[in-house]
Amino acid sequence: METKPVDLDLGPTASMRTLRKQISVYGKTQRIVIEKMAELRSQKDDNYFNLAEKFLYGEFAISLGMSYDEVKKYVVNRVEQLNNDD
Repeated sequence: METKPVDLDLGPTASMRTLRKQISVYGKTQRIVIEKMAELRSQKDDNYFNLAEKFLYGEFAISLGMSYDEVKKYVVNRVEQLNNDD
């Protein structure tokens, strides 16, 4: 008795399952890429914020004749006072 090869083509249902798996994997990959991009963007935003903060407080320190730390404390306290007044 001779064995015949089995035809593994299961028709459109198997093709749809394969397509759904591929779409699912693609979707997960896209989500990971988007999350990583957001994380990098957030890091860049933080870096630029910190840089701008240093320049701003440095300029105020020179103009007001105060130290950098004194200016930072003053600005933070003043903003808190303004927020509490509202």
